[in-house]
Amino acid sequence: MVNKTDPSSGLIRDDVVNWPERIPQLIEEFKPIAIVALVGMNDRQKIWKFPGQPEKLSPEWLTEYNKRAAKIASIGVSGKIPLVWVGLPLVRSGKMNPIIWRLMKFTAPK
Repeated sequence: MVNKTDPSSGLIRDDVVNWPERIPQLIEEFKPIAIVALVGMNDRQKIWKFPGQPEKLSPEWLTEYNKRAAKIASIGVSGKIPLVWVGLPLVRSGKMNPIIWRLMKFTAPK
């Protein structure tokens, strides 16, 4: 098992880690038999460097976020590597949980 997490990254901050670029590099380096993705815990902010800077969780934000999640999901599919998409855990801060539920709804593979 190889852990290549970065808690300061996510789908929003591609200036920290650009996962659609990084995952294929990791696949080439480690030749995994499966990929486990837990995405979204740090994504409760505006989308980095996105035209118009839509407010978080706005329809435009959710559409772009969903596109980014789908791009990650397609990497495993295109390489015929099983992808396990793990839902986000609920947290102590009750006001964060509704946001977490919305993110999980939009990142769940279709």
